[in-house]
Order: sequence, then C-alpha cells, then structure tokens
Amino acid sequence: MTLPRFAARRDATEPDIVDALESLGFHVERLSEPGIPDLLLSRRRCWYVAECKTPRGRATKLQNAFRLRVLGPVPVFREVGDVLAWEREL
Repeated sequence: MTLPRFAARRDATEPDIVDALESLGFHVERLSEPGIPDLLLSRRRCWYVAECKTPRGRATKLQNAFRLRVLGPVPVFREVGDVLAWEREL
C-alpha cells in the first residue's frame, strides 16, 4: 500500500458543490488520487465521477489523460448552477 506523500488540495468550490449534490439525493465520496476526478457519485443505482474546479481552474495533464482514456463523460462543476444543470440532463 502506498501512502500519499502530500495532502490532496481540494478546490474552494467543493463544499458547496457536495452540499448541492447531496441535497439532490446523490451519495458523494471524495477521491484524492492524482489525475482521478474529485468526486465519486451514486444515485438510483447509477454511478458517476465528477471534477470540481474553481471558476478559473484548469485541468492537469493527468486529468486530461484520464478523460482521454475513459468511455464516459466527466462533468466539471465550477459552481452549484453547474450541478443543477447537469442533474436536469440525467
């Protein structure tokens, strides 16, 4: 088992985004592996991953590489409004 060498930095928008997701009925797990999306979500027997960013935040090289490898969408939430818009499209 590998121990993290540094604490994962969380985006400032994440607490409000997590609160919004939970209020919409999602179970939220925070992830902290480099390059892996910030949030693992589940609701109604479906799983999703999502990335939290500040309004001006950009994806890292590892995050971009992950997006190229996976076969599904990885929404990026910058504010609560992004969560609400995404949830309406499900």
